[in-house]
Amino acid sequence: MSSAEQRPGRRERAGLDSFDSSLANLSELLVALLEAAGASSVLEVGAEHGHLTTELLAWAAAVDGRRIGAIDPEPQARLLEVAAAAGADLELIRAPSLDALGSCELAYAIVLDGDHNHHTLSGELRLISQRAPGASLPLLLLHDIGWPLARRDSYHAPEQVPAAHRQPLAHDALLAPGEPGLAERDRLLWAMLDSSAFALAERISRLRQRGEPLFSRERIRRALDDERA
Repeated sequence: MSSAEQRPGRRERAGLDSFDSSLANLSELLVALLEAAGASSVLEVGAEHGHLTTELLAWAAAVDGRRIGAIDPEPQARLLEVAAAAGADLELIRAPSLDALGSCELAYAIVLDGDHNHHTLSGELRLISQRAPGASLPLLLLHDIGWPLARRDSYHAPEQVPAAHRQPLAHDALLAPGEPGLAERDRLLWAMLDSSAFALAERISRLRQRGEPLFSRERIRRALDDERA
């Protein structure tokens, strides 16, 4: 029997995140990375429902001394239950990442899966870089850096992003691979997350037609490019 088969209720446990939005779906890969790197602690940014948090706590329980922390300004009910059950085994920091990362203890590995926009991610990377001891950064594990969010911004709470760093918003946006703008409903190949939680930054295709950059600095991948530079 495979390890996946030995873990009953995996999809049920994932709940709202079971389709595509939780890194818990890739927990086997993440755990393998943590083991290969010899990680002793993990800090999860953007824990939300706590599905990945549960997996990380199980990983930590296998070896004495491993430490798990989670940052989320609005932890959902399931995460609060996970934290209550974990007790001292989980440090839950209820604050925006740009506030928490300026003062909390950094970990050997940091999972960045919070608000997916250039302003937030570049700020997170900057704080980690400034506070990392010595010349080495922690092991950084990032989610949603490919399509469709790679060169687009999304915002959990647009009002918390300064206007100068916030893109025009499109709600209930429909996206399709190869389409730089919004997809027509009759060409729908993929639907963006519902607008109750997200708004999508949109830059239409006329920029490409004018020969201007399609994607401005306000993008997830650009934040990574800036940090590497």
